[in-house]
Parts: sequence; C-alpha cells; structure tokens
Amino acid sequence: GITDTIPIKAPNIFETVAQYGRITTPQAREVQEITITRNIIPEVSSINIFTSSSAFVDLKGCLDYLVDYPYGCFEQKASKILPLILGEEIIVQKGLLKTKSKNDLRKVVTDVLKEFPAYYKNGGFAYWKDGSLPSSYLTVYAAFIMTMAKKRGYDVDNAVYNDSIKVIKQFVKKGNIFSHEGRNSSWYAYTTLAFAHYVAALQGFISENELKLVYSTITTKYDDCIAAYAYLLKALALYPDSTLKKTLVKEIAEKFFSRMRTESGYVYFTDTSQWGYFYYDTVLSTALILQALLEASIPFNNDYKVVQYLLKQRKGYAWLNTHQNAVVWWALNSYLVRYEKDKPDYSLQVLVDTKELLNAIVNYSNVHFAKQYIVTSEDIGVKKFSFIKNGKGTCYFTMQYQYIPVYEAMTSKNMGFEVSKLFKDVKTKETVKTFKKGSEYIVEITVYTPKDRGITVLEDQLPSGFEPVNVTFATEEKVAVDKKSDYTNWGTFNHYEQYSDRIIYYADFIQRGTHKVIFKVRATNSGTFKLPACKVEEMYNPEVFGILYFSNTVTVE
Repeated sequence: GITDTIPIKAPNIFETVAQYGRITTPQAREVQEITITRNIIPEVSSINIFTSSSAFVDLKGCLDYLVDYPYGCFEQKASKILPLILGEEIIVQKGLLKTKSKNDLRKVVTDVLKEFPAYYKNGGFAYWKDGSLPSSYLTVYAAFIMTMAKKRGYDVDNAVYNDSIKVIKQFVKKGNIFSHEGRNSSWYAYTTLAFAHYVAALQGFISENELKLVYSTITTKYDDCIAAYAYLLKALALYPDSTLKKTLVKEIAEKFFSRMRTESGYVYFTDTSQWGYFYYDTVLSTALILQALLEASIPFNNDYKVVQYLLKQRKGYAWLNTHQNAVVWWALNSYLVRYEKDKPDYSLQVLVDTKELLNAIVNYSNVHFAKQYIVTSEDIGVKKFSFIKNGKGTCYFTMQYQYIPVYEAMTSKNMGFEVSKLFKDVKTKETVKTFKKGSEYIVEITVYTPKDRGITVLEDQLPSGFEPVNVTFATEEKVAVDKKSDYTNWGTFNHYEQYSDRIIYYADFIQRGTHKVIFKVRATNSGTFKLPACKVEEMYNPEVFGILYFSNTVTVE
C-alpha cells in the first residue's frame, strides 16, 4: 500500500488585550489583574510583560534632522529651532542627537535667529523675505520663539523683538488680528488671539477682561477650537490667582477631558475645527493640550498615553510637517522635564501571584525588559501581577494578554479595524457561495480603519480545499485591479507574501478609510471545508485588530 503524511495545521489566530501603567513614586506596589477563562486554549496563550524607564525608548538620534534639514520659509525655519531652544538640556542629556553636538545645536539656533529681522515686514512677520503682507499667527509665533530664546540666553534683535511684542499687545487689547487677514477662518483668528494672550502673559501683561471676552466668543461660536482653549489655559496659568482664573481653568480642563479619546494604550483629543489650509489638526492640538495641562499643573493620569499617541503619529522619523514637529517636541520636552529629567535609580520586581517573574536594577535611561508568562490550565481564574518599585525614577509597564479562543468562543471583533470578505466569480464579478473543483475565484477583502495606523498586517487563511493562484507565473491570468488597489502606493497595503494555505498583506503605513485587496484562489479538492478566520492587526500594537470568524462552511463540488 501507499503511505502518505498529511500535515495538520492549527489556524493559530491570536487575539490580544492590553493594560498599561506608570509608577512615579519612589516606593510603590501596583497590582494589575487579568481574568483567564476556560474559553481560551492554554499552553499557547501567554501574558507578556514589558517594562521601561522611559516613554521615549525609540527616540534616540531622531533630532539630528532638525539641525541640518534645509527648511525654506520663515515658519519652517522658526519651527526648526523651537524644539532646540526649549529642549536643549533634555536633548543633550537623553542623547537625542546622534551625530550633532550641543555646540552644533546652539549654532543652528543663533544663525536662524539672525535671520528673523529679514522677515519682519510692515509691523509683522511674513513667510518670505520678499513678502510684504505679514501674518498675524506667524508674528505671534515668532515673538514666542524670541521670548523663549531670550530666557535661555540667546541674543535676538531687540528692535524687532520689542516691536513684535507691541503688536501682540495690540492684538490682545483690541481683540483683532491684522485686518488684511479677514478672509481667513474664524478658527484661525481666535487661535491667534488666544496665542497672543499667552505670549503677552509671558511678558507679565495681564488682561482678564479681554481674555474673558475671547473665551466667551469661542465657547459660544467656535467651541470645537480646542487649540485656542489650550493657549488660553496656558495664559491663565501665568495669571495671579482669582475667581475668574479658577473658574476658567476648571471649565477648559473639563472641555479637554470631554473630548478625550482612548484606544489601546493611546489617548488623544479630536480636533474637528474648520481650519481650511491652516496648521492645526488632531495631532498638533493633542500635543498642545498635553503641553498646556502640564504647564498649568492640572492632574492628568493619562499624559504618558498621550506621549505614546504622539510618538505613534510619526511618519518615519518625523511628524507630518515642520509646525507639527515643533509643537509636538514642545509637548514632549515638557513631559520629559516633568517625569524623566533625573537619571533613574530603582529596583523593580514583578510577581505573578507570589511567583517572581522579574527582578532587576534600573540605573540608567531607556532600560527596558520583556518577560513572558505561559498560561496553563491551572491558571483559570484571576491572576494578580504585582509591580514593586523602590527608588527614584519612572517605571512604565505594559501587559499584553495574547490568547487563542476555543472554537465555541470565536466571535468576530472590531477592535480598531473592520474586516469583510467575499468570494466572486472571475468573469461576472458576482458573489458566489458554491464552488466547483478546478475553477478559480476572486477573493475580495475590505478593511476599514477610522484613523491612520502604523505597520499593519492582513492575514487571510484559506479553506483546506483551496489554494492561492500564483499570479507571478507567466501562465496565470492576473486579476484586473482598480487603481485604488495599487499596492505600490504609500498609505495602503503595498507588499504581500503568498503561501500554500494563506496570503499575508503588509502596509508600512495605512491611512484612515477603506482599503481593499484582491487575489485569486483555485478550488482544488472536493468536499466540505470550514472557513478559517481573516485577521488584520497593527503589528506593534496587536491589541488594535479586526478579526472575521465564519460560522459557515464551503462546499466544493
């Protein structure tokens, strides 16, 4: 007789949930609980523990581009030096410059500050040296940068600086920006006015009545202008104590927290304001709100989750544009000064119930550990994870519970992604539910994400009676794909790997919206087969995923 070996592969589709925490007090014991049910498969399921002494583990060396990148317009040049001015001490201490020195940093700032007068035109700053009409926002922005530079010992052109401060105080007193900018949106105008109040307050110029009027107008007409609220909060933080200050600070903080959105280990603030061409969006406004809450010393236990959100929004090693880079670094620097300025020096122990999982000494920045606890059948119930810290410094931890549910507990989930899947006839493009041996079919998978994501993986496992068609063979007919599904494009799935039992698609970065992948399969064997799951997940945040389970089977005749 003939003996053959047929491999049996379990469709190991993991689901992930995560918990996050931060310990800042010198002596602390924090306990987290995870409930393990009988609905998971033990031995292959696990709880992964990650700890770090910094929220900025992957930032080293990514500030060099600010020192030597050839920016063009005035806003770009100004945004280039703002992080270098505000964060000089932290940048040097944390080693955020890889090839550049502190002297390189200061020289760049000095050289750009010398160019400021060339952009000062007709009582304000213009975008270009040959421009004639000044920008209200740019004038406030430049005055803020010069103020910060002076505080840190840099020389600025005093005539230009003093004149720009006078202009800003006029904005505050009159409640108006430059008249020639009347075509700009009201969101632009009131964010600029709010920013002007903050810069004026940095000069000791207090204007409660005018600030109250701006706040009242924004609340009544432009309540989604969260960036303006952030600047007003920062201005109020510099005001002497008063009933008005106490009331407005409380109201603004409540507005922020009501707009706070949480996903996985991230927190952000949605900006829906109607800017048109102007700078502000959810990333920038989130950074500004974080910085404002820190500057105003408002308790906010999720601030480190905002930091993680901001780091996640980088496109490569930087953010979307120069203005985002500047404001995000402003916020990150404020966070570093608050929580990570000093060198850590503490012991850390992690216990699972009473069993020790980790025992370590942390005495320098960017120390991180990873430990895995394999779940067994004896672990059914509540498991307690204790994080015990002794000494100065901050400890961040993540707990990822990765499990495979038993068959009866497999239910489709939308945890950041929505997934749908169809089989279609190659010729008619109509959806099919019955299949014939030897025939080919189109598989169409649609993925929706409500926001931009990092590296994303889509894995589709095929039923046992099917195989993918290798379209790289010259004898195979390629599927006609709409241009929107061109996988060479950035922002969608741009690479795939084909195996005998599954197809995997990758996206280096995936934009919010709907994405579609299309490929061909061939029905190779007769019989009735279970449809395996189809899953998409963010690679480095697997708790952000979408999974599609099928209760039905497919029959190949």
